[in-house]
Amino acid sequence: MSAQARKSPLRASQGTTRGAALRVLPTDPDTSEVRQGTAQDYATHLRATNNKHGRPYQEKTVTAYCKAVRALDQGMTAQGFEEDFT
Repeated sequence: MSAQARKSPLRASQGTTRGAALRVLPTDPDTSEVRQGTAQDYATHLRATNNKHGRPYQEKTVTAYCKAVRALDQGMTAQGFEEDFT
C-alpha cells in the first residue's frame, strides 16, 4: 500500500476552520484594504477546498501560498500599482 493510499481524503488539516465567517467590507476601502481582503478570501478558499488529489490543503501549503500573495502585494506597492490583484 502506498503512502498516498493510506491518507484519508476525509481528514481535516490541523488548525483550519471550515465554514469561515464572511468579512465586513469597509465603506470606502483603500488599495491596501482591498488587497488584504482579497488575500484573506484566497486563504479561506484554500482552506475550504480540496487539492487535485481530493484532500484538503495542508496549513503549511496555505501559508506558503499566502506568503507569495504578500510578496506580490509588496512588489505592486513598491512599483506604485494602485489596482487590486485581479
